[in-house]
Amino acid sequence: MMELTGNNLTIVQMNDILFGNQRISVAKDSLEKVKASRRAVDKIVRGNKSVYGINTGFGKFSNVAIAKENVEELQLNLIRSHACGVGTPFSRVVAKAMMV
Repeated sequence: MMELTGNNLTIVQMNDILFGNQRISVAKDSLEKVKASRRAVDKIVRGNKSVYGINTGFGKFSNVAIAKENVEELQLNLIRSHACGVGTPFSRVVAKAMMV
């Protein structure tokens, strides 16, 4: 099993993952960094500081403050807006590469 750290992936390894069915895991240290990022965002949401895209709108709405009780809905709507696409869906291998 190949361990992904966020720093060590080579083209050869990517090829093995995509076409050789190489199994992967995420390094414990990398998962801790994800958790630390989540804690940082949660701290912003609990606080009073405006941070673009976390507790404000986007683009021309960047000066619009989002109420704490609506921040989760804002983020869900952001994912939804980016999830709708146009054209042919990506192939499975391209989707897998994007996730890796």
